[in-house]
This record gives sequence, C-alpha cells and structure tokens, in this order.
Amino acid sequence: MVTGTVTYVKASQRWLYQIDLGKTSEGKRNRKSKSFKSENEARQALAVELAKINKTTYIVDESAEKVSDGIYWNDTFVTSQTQLKDFFEYFLSLCTAKPHTIEGYFETARQIARGLGEVPLQNLTTSVITQFFNDFKKNYAQATINKTFGVLKRVLELAKECELIEKNPMSNMKRPKTTKEGEVNKQVYKAFKDDELKQVLKACKEYSQCVYTMAKVLQYTGLRPGELRALEWRDIDFEVGLIHVRQAATQEREGMTLESRGTIRAVIGTTKTPYSVRKIPVNSEVLEILREWQEYVKSDRAYEKARKCQYVFPSTRGGMIGSSGLSVKFRKAMQQAGLHGRGYELYTFRHTFCTNLIKESVDIPTVQRLMGDNTTDVILKIYTSVEERDLVSATKKLKGYFENRDL
Repeated sequence: MVTGTVTYVKASQRWLYQIDLGKTSEGKRNRKSKSFKSENEARQALAVELAKINKTTYIVDESAEKVSDGIYWNDTFVTSQTQLKDFFEYFLSLCTAKPHTIEGYFETARQIARGLGEVPLQNLTTSVITQFFNDFKKNYAQATINKTFGVLKRVLELAKECELIEKNPMSNMKRPKTTKEGEVNKQVYKAFKDDELKQVLKACKEYSQCVYTMAKVLQYTGLRPGELRALEWRDIDFEVGLIHVRQAATQEREGMTLESRGTIRAVIGTTKTPYSVRKIPVNSEVLEILREWQEYVKSDRAYEKARKCQYVFPSTRGGMIGSSGLSVKFRKAMQQAGLHGRGYELYTFRHTFCTNLIKESVDIPTVQRLMGDNTTDVILKIYTSVEERDLVSATKKLKGYFENRDL
C-alpha cells in the first residue's frame, strides 16, 4: 500500500504532503507532492489522495459479472455497504497527524460508533445524522460536539472522495448547539483572579519546592504543561534571562483500535506547531527560583537518581515527570488553597498569563508570540473574564481619545 508524509517547509511557511510512488521506467524516483497553508489541510488532502491511489476494483457477483468499485484494505474490501465503524478504522489508518491528535480521533470515533457504528455508509442520511446529534447534544459540552461534528464530516468527505457515497450528507448541516444542563453560556477559559493566584502560589510553596518552582515558571511564561515537562536545563539562559521552548512532552498509544485504547508511553516530540518554538524573556525572580531548585535537586536525597537528568523537572526516578504525576501534585496544592472543584487546572496558569498581558496593554501580536499560538482565536477567547474596573478604564481611555481631538 502506498503511503505518504506531511512536512513543514520553513522557507515557504507552508505544509507539504509527499507520496512516494516508487521509480519510473527510467529508474528515477517518482514522487507526488502538493503544498497547503495549514497542516490540517495537507493531512486531509493526503488522506484523500492515498485513498484514490490505493483504490482498486473487484467482482462482487462473478455469475452476473457485476463489477463495483471498492478499496482493498486490511484483507477486505471497503464499499458503500461497509459499516461506519469499519470505515473509521480505514480513515484512522491513513492519519499521519501527531500521536496526541490521532488518539483524539480514536476517542471521537468511539463516541460516534456507539450511536452510528453499525450503519452502512450508504444509509448515513442527513436525517439519521441529525437524530444522532439531537441525542448527542443533550449529554456533551459544546467543545466535544464541535470536535465530533468536524471529525464525522471529514470521514464522510473521504467516503465521498473515494466514490463510496454520492455526496456528503453533512455538507449543508449546521453545527448543533449543546443543550446539556449547565453547559449553555458556560465560560470555557478561566483565569486566576489576583487573590486566587496568591492562594495557589502560597499553597504550592507549602506543598513542595518542586511544585512552587513549576508554578512560578508557569505564572511568568504561560508554558503549556507538555512544554514544561520537556524543559531542559540547556533551554534556560541564565545570563540573558531567556527560556527557549523547542520541544514538548506528549504520549503515544500503541495498538489502538475502536475496541481497545492500546498501551501508553511518554515521548518527547515537537511543539504544538512550528510557531510554538519561541524564546520567552523571564525576570530575575524566576531565574533565582530556578537556581534554588537546581541546587535542591543536587542536594535532596529524594532526587538522587535524577541528579544527572537533563530535565528541569524530573521524576524522582530520574526520567521525565509524567503528566498524571504533574496533575496530581497541582491538584493537591489546589486542595490546600481551597480551590479544588472550581475548574482550575494547569492550563489556568496559561490563561492567566495571557489575560494579564492583555490587561497590561500588551499588543495582540506580541501576546501571540509569547504564547506560541499561530492564530489569535484562542487568545481572544481566553480573555473573557473582564472585571468591571477594566471596562471603566477602557471607556475612560476612549473618552480621553475623543476629547483630545475635540470630537
């Protein structure tokens, strides 16, 4: 079966898919490639192109010599009569996204398969899908609905491109809105208020030096948890006062199917996007806390196995600290601060970092660079908790603007 890859071309700032088609009759390498603005566009186009290239024909009824188009995959044929759950397996086999993204696809596929898994592709009408989402939106938050809607639409678009169905039944469907109790108008992104942040930092310091150091780094850098876990001592420039973000910790699942989640292993990978590779200036307070933490690791017996570890925040066994271990430490600190159960998590530090930058009138492009986001969508969504004094201050500035111009 022909396969392909997706890579980022820094010179053109575009995503390129490449398909190796072997060699020509002259012995030259035969490749097919195409570039796109976004990674998702490139990966989706690659999946469609691979489906076309790997497509074959087979005889359904030899006596009648009836021939139908289909895709030979995994020792069987994928046709319009293939159940959605089986076509999902084919779709997922073509995905070349990051492991965490593919894991998310599998989880979404499982949710969809519980309601539509046994429906043949040709029977997935608009009314059938609408009924599915009418039930689905009663039990899930808007973010989950958006993801589920997007993945299912993409899967059916692949089925259409492979000519397994005549048209995508979701092409004109509008994304449903959640009706789950308590989810309507729910604030998606939360930030610490000043008094809450003081409580959290105090609790972190009382809990352990490790948690306090991580909290201070998160407070002043807005790092993603995976970026924090992957941080190495060589990434910290104590002389200049910079933290270089160049990689991120993530996890891979091996042997995933719709029936099994497989096994997990932690790995170091690339940042969320190429734009996330960045240098963040930090103040002397953060640098001093990091120096103290470095000396603590060298002297504390609990970290004896971690003294030669390159990670800034290692586990006591000497490797990279796990995501669950990190979450547990912060959860206990939250409990000491009396904030457990309020929806605060590690990402709250990142949201707070973004919110405070905007409150201090830092321009959006600069916030974007510091956050390592290639779009402003998330940044603008994060800044939703505007206090009344901020609104008053904003209108006063506008009043002064007009007065200075005699308008």
